[in-house]
Amino acid sequence: MQAPAVPLHLRSASRPMQVRFFHGRELETLELALNTWLAERVDREIVDVRQSVIPATTGRGAAEFVVSVWYIEG
Repeated sequence: MQAPAVPLHLRSASRPMQVRFFHGRELETLELALNTWLAERVDREIVDVRQSVIPATTGRGAAEFVVSVWYIEG
């Protein structure tokens, strides 16, 4: 079970919430990029993660995955 996110207005103004977007067509590449970014700073507080899929269309190839990570820098 995921704990609810703390509303932005209850957080310290000195540590604003930020967002980082990742996108790609191959899940393995996307996973590596996310894990590398997360490992850079283990003190990041992850507040929320959202994901979307942009379906493949004729001539565009594979579907594209988009992940947004909402966080507060530690």
